[in-house]
Amino acid sequence: MGIAKTIFMQVDEILTPIAIQAGALKTCSYHEHCLIDCDDHEAQRMAYAMATNAWKDGILLGPREDVMEELHDLIATTPFECSHCADMMVKD
Repeated sequence: MGIAKTIFMQVDEILTPIAIQAGALKTCSYHEHCLIDCDDHEAQRMAYAMATNAWKDGILLGPREDVMEELHDLIATTPFECSHCADMMVKD
């Protein structure tokens, strides 16, 4: 398996749970498959620290810069509200 695919798979399996545990992201109360950015810069720093520790411990594979870039992309592309809930509010 190539390094790009390995890092991509780590986003769902490791980086997303790290970001949730750190409080940088959360799941919607009504749509558990939907991630929401908590807009908490301290929690984001904690997520980076936790990801760095996971990388140092060999849990995350690949170059550290690539792993951190994937975490950055994950947080940066996560919306601040659940799209399903927002759609329901617009319909009301």
